[in-house]
Amino acid sequence: MAVADEDLNFLPAHEMVELVSSRKLSATELLEIHLARIEQVNSKINAIVTLDVDRARESSRSIDARIARGEPVRPLEGLPIAHKDLTLTKGLTTTFGSTLFENFVPDQDALIVTRLKDAGAVTIGKTNTPEFGAGSQTFNNVFGATVNPYDCSLTCGGSSGGAAAALASGMIPLADGSDLGGSLRNPAAFCNVVGLRPSTGRVPAWPTTSAWFPLSVLGPMGRTVQDIALMMSVISGFDDRCPISISEPGSIFCEQLDRDFKGVRVAWSPTLGGLPVDKQVTDVLANARRYLEELGCIVDEVDPDLSGADEIFLTLRAWHMETTLGELLKRHPTSFKDTLAWNIGEGFKLSGPDLGQAERLRTSLFERLNRFMQTYEFIICPVTQVLPFDVTQPFVREINGIQLENYLEWMKSCFQISVTGHPALSVPAGFSPTGLPVGMQIVGRYRDDFGVSSWGTLTSKPQSFGKIVLSCNLSEEIVVNVGLVDRVKFVIRGLLVLFLPVVGVQGVTAERVFVNELQGIWLEKNYLDTLKSTKSPHVAGSDAKPMLIAIRKEGRVYPYFATDLNQATLMIVFDVEPGEEEDTYRLVLGERNAPTSAEDIVYVWFKGTKDADGQFRTLEIKEPLVMKGKWATFVRGGRELGPIINEIAIAGEYLDSDNKQWIFTNEGVATFPGKSPFYYEVSLTADGANCDYIEAEDLQSDTGITYYGYRWTQSSQLSLFAATLVNDKVRCEKEPFAVLTPM
Repeated sequence: MAVADEDLNFLPAHEMVELVSSRKLSATELLEIHLARIEQVNSKINAIVTLDVDRARESSRSIDARIARGEPVRPLEGLPIAHKDLTLTKGLTTTFGSTLFENFVPDQDALIVTRLKDAGAVTIGKTNTPEFGAGSQTFNNVFGATVNPYDCSLTCGGSSGGAAAALASGMIPLADGSDLGGSLRNPAAFCNVVGLRPSTGRVPAWPTTSAWFPLSVLGPMGRTVQDIALMMSVISGFDDRCPISISEPGSIFCEQLDRDFKGVRVAWSPTLGGLPVDKQVTDVLANARRYLEELGCIVDEVDPDLSGADEIFLTLRAWHMETTLGELLKRHPTSFKDTLAWNIGEGFKLSGPDLGQAERLRTSLFERLNRFMQTYEFIICPVTQVLPFDVTQPFVREINGIQLENYLEWMKSCFQISVTGHPALSVPAGFSPTGLPVGMQIVGRYRDDFGVSSWGTLTSKPQSFGKIVLSCNLSEEIVVNVGLVDRVKFVIRGLLVLFLPVVGVQGVTAERVFVNELQGIWLEKNYLDTLKSTKSPHVAGSDAKPMLIAIRKEGRVYPYFATDLNQATLMIVFDVEPGEEEDTYRLVLGERNAPTSAEDIVYVWFKGTKDADGQFRTLEIKEPLVMKGKWATFVRGGRELGPIINEIAIAGEYLDSDNKQWIFTNEGVATFPGKSPFYYEVSLTADGANCDYIEAEDLQSDTGITYYGYRWTQSSQLSLFAATLVNDKVRCEKEPFAVLTPM
């Protein structure tokens, strides 16, 4: 043998294939090396729950005979592989993680299993999964819990947790999995391996009870992106039994993966628009950002608009759970874990309009993201919002002090991507100070699975980033390659104030204020008061500048802009420092990610007093760009401008003269009698318009927008007017088409 056994277990899969095809290692030897590893460590990790040793040995001997006869070498020739225990395997127990199926032996293989076998892979067994794959924590009443090879007291994630743990500990070189809300990506991140959620339809699923369901996908897991692409070349491609399968052949993944990332524009979104994310996660990702910039990427900190994603996912998931498991729950109500029973029960409650609303939201989300990704080729964000947690804890109940309502909420950083249908890759990003893996999620353009696979450069040469010793009270230490950038220490040049004691610029010591305590939309008080009294943004704008300051995000850097809605500046908030006077502070802003001189820095001064609950409600702010250094009073709103303005200007339920109901919600959804709900947005700028107006979603128009004027009468009724765009200016009709009375 050319390679020592202890090193071979952690070779990339494609290198194992090369050893077998060149006859430097037989398929039988390769199998035995992995069986020995399973014997050595699986009893402590519990990743592989069913073994099929005899048939695996028979397959390996058959492969050796093929090679001896000079037959063509197949892409996965001789590679031992384990299938997720949700996947049908002919003659091999498939439990779905449920006691109801603990003795179930299928009489057919799933399509993905057939394709893997046809490509030369050797089925070695099944990997553990939660009950029916529900939840991102791998435990069930048939086999128990699978633990994390980096710390056996912690979870490996899920629902493809057994696959990830087996890969991380060297028991298999490749594994299949599935992903509805993060099940390929979450465990990959927790176990320091790679997982790809392909585009919907890229890997055809058969057999299935929900052939048209858009959220659940099958996909690969491995230790390098090259291995992911190798497996994708085999499992993807059209099959006429899957009505949503994509026609492109899997051979596209055989093309050269490495690419030059110089000039590639990526959207860096460390919290996906304000999700709670553990600081240890965002700190590791901050290091990864530096590495992307070293590759030559143009990295802009900006969020995709994923509004509506939560409702879409929760609705469609509940519908899917009821569709696939509802009847089984009715027959065996005590045989389901409580979280899964609840989820199926949510499906029982759904109506046709609920599903219709979810589909409308999903269409709008897809179109917004499509426009966003015309500018950005990739979105970079966290895979998980937390580090691996106690294996005895069923799910995460709070993040950063924020209580979570159900077993799904901690998975938002994954499931908000799932509903878009876009491909998403989880790659190792590094380790927390406590030595736990952190993953980075790379989201590609629609159906650009090969594009996300081009990030193979990040894991193709992991030895250049060093190694970490992984220990889980196993019989020996396991050496595993680390992720992207543990070699880099994160430093923002010239801003040592981030790491020094808090002392004011003139030596004045003050109570510490953190940027996340200032998050929200801050509206200039005169403008806000006028808007509340008139409900007219244009009137308010003429009486007082509609001045706002938006401080968004959780993490180390914060987008900022000050605007009179005709001019704006986007800057980064690096820190909060005590000011020159007692009880004053200043925001340290920069137009660059790493300011190098005084010219790169802008200060916004503020002062205020926290309420009894420790929150700022009102601030005096002195902003240099628009207010020219004058103090003004600002009032804190929510974290998004749209719902604030909607609530003040127009949101509510109304009746017309025919007693028909009209609705405008704070979230920007309007419902007119006889029409489907649509998105709307109150315009804050006049721009030559002769009325206050809203921009309404209209997918039938050329521009996708319809305009409606509105005016409040002295009798507190809301008049609506037809409006058109004339020379880029909104013009409202003189007579209203509806006069509405608030309910």
